[in-house]
Amino acid sequence: MSPVNSANLNKRQYETFCKYGLLPNHTERISYMKYIIDRLEEGLAICETELRKHISVPLSHLPKNIKEGDVLREEEGSFSLDSEETDKRRREMKKKLMDLFE
Repeated sequence: MSPVNSANLNKRQYETFCKYGLLPNHTERISYMKYIIDRLEEGLAICETELRKHISVPLSHLPKNIKEGDVLREEEGSFSLDSEETDKRRREMKKKLMDLFE
């Protein structure tokens, strides 16, 4: 992975990083950000970023019917559910849990 500076981010990404107080210390050129929903509380989704930081996102900015553990993609200020990545992570977690009991 190579160091990143504001020149490596498009305007929306830079604004998103600034809005949530995040500036990556290392990453490749990115076109979107991934977030994992840690929990839902009081009209907010508490999400973990790829940089392992936690942010609060109003539920009104997110797709309907999201739940804890879902993976979101943010592209140009818009959030969408990444069903494929969510399913992949759930399968991996289930396998790890099953491996504990073998």
